[in-house]
Amino acid sequence: MILTDTEIIEALEEGALAFDPPLERDQIGATSIDLRLGYNFSTYPSASSALRENARSIVSETVDLGDESLVTQFISQLRTDNNKTLKDGDSIPIRPHSFLLAETLESVKLPANIAARVEGRSTYARLGIAIHQTAPSVKPNWSGQLTLEIVNNGPFTYLLYPRMRLCQLILERLSGQVQSLDRSTWENLRFRNR
Repeated sequence: MILTDTEIIEALEEGALAFDPPLERDQIGATSIDLRLGYNFSTYPSASSALRENARSIVSETVDLGDESLVTQFISQLRTDNNKTLKDGDSIPIRPHSFLLAETLESVKLPANIAARVEGRSTYARLGIAIHQTAPSVKPNWSGQLTLEIVNNGPFTYLLYPRMRLCQLILERLSGQVQSLDRSTWENLRFRNR
């Protein structure tokens, strides 16, 4: 069942749900929470020739998705090598048909009985911006910032700014106890300056 604004506020007041920095009251909607864009981004080069040697050694012109450990290593290396940290007032462009990773400003702490989904906001979706690609799930007991997988499917270049409300978090109460809390491959991967 999706949590309503009343239930979200109760969970925050009880300490079952936490955000750092704390949410502003107007970030809480009827059935979602607006999350803000953080300061760290990773942009990927458009060709393997632009990769640093340590990433080029993992792939050629083709990334073989058959070996998940190599894929994980490749993504980790790309995030490390292509990190950009912005300051207030700075922007990062996202060009048509390009992709970048970003983190949310808020660190999220979910309890064992709540899962969540990251969704784009309709304002930006109507411009062709996809916020989470195909990985919207946030598991129970998650603690940390969320990584956004942003794609510009639109015809224009857009500027993204830290602290803008780019996505929303939809919280769902679990109907039962989870037997195993599997950890995300990326839970402990941080941007370079962390």
